[in-house]
Amino acid sequence: MTRSYDALERATEEGRKGALLCVGQPKLAALYAATAGDSSIRLTDEMWQARRQRLQEWRTRFPNSVAAKVALASFPIAYGMFARGTGYGNTVSDEAFKLM
Repeated sequence: MTRSYDALERATEEGRKGALLCVGQPKLAALYAATAGDSSIRLTDEMWQARRQRLQEWRTRFPNSVAAKVALASFPIAYGMFARGTGYGNTVSDEAFKLM
């Protein structure tokens, strides 16, 4: 996630107007999913923490931005899924469950 917060704000404005991606997905839904983080993408913990910091920067720079608030609020869910991993429940460590 780069620090193009102005571009993110413009994209959310387009999304609120009902813009769709070429595959038919609402642009706003895709933006929220992409900014919070996708637990299926192989990121390191360091990369997840950098994402959290950038979401906080976006929220600070645009304090009235609903999109920044939604992305930051969604982050712990995505990070928790990353921390938990993809194994069956009986294979997830106590530490991973605590992070989730």
